[in-house]
Amino acid sequence: MRGRSASLLPWIVAFKALKAILLTALGVAALSTIHRDPVDVVVRVALAVHLPVTSRLFDRAVTLALRATPKREIAVAHSDGVGGRGRRSDDDNGRRACAR
Repeated sequence: MRGRSASLLPWIVAFKALKAILLTALGVAALSTIHRDPVDVVVRVALAVHLPVTSRLFDRAVTLALRATPKREIAVAHSDGVGGRGRRSDDDNGRRACAR
């Protein structure tokens, strides 16, 4: 059993590194597009990846973009991507608090 878990360790590290890179890129992209029209950003990304504008995924993305506000965009950019919870921070008493 020890040999198997040791052989999985590099794959786990690679997955965690890739996840960190992708989430960082997503956060930077979200922060860099804060002062732009969200629907325009969705359309440009869809055209860049050749996503058909008649697809259900495109429709859902445009619907989400129509509901976007700067406050919500900042919350998404700062969230940790797990279950929709916000970034965790310490409050004055040293307890863990969830920033929403």
